[in-house]
Amino acid sequence: TRLKTVEAWAHAVPVAATSVGVAGLDARPGEDALVADDPDALADACVRLLADPRRAAAVAAAGRARAAAHHDVVRAADAVDALLRAAVEGA
Repeated sequence: TRLKTVEAWAHAVPVAATSVGVAGLDARPGEDALVADDPDALADACVRLLADPRRAAAVAAAGRARAAAHHDVVRAADAVDALLRAAVEGA
């Protein structure tokens, strides 16, 4: 699921995934995730991350920043709280 991608980002783990695995997450292919849709290309993306620790670290750091900016639990809870308060006040 896409939650695996967000969890990997949150833990600064570099991500190689299919476009389905990052759908709806506003991932930036090549920056915060390596995205490939066929088995050989996905395997190649994994090998590239394993073979290049600097690249893997850069992808991991970009993913961590994306998770912090867009998928933070506290931020999401605050947004839900604001929506609920607005609904109650508007009722």
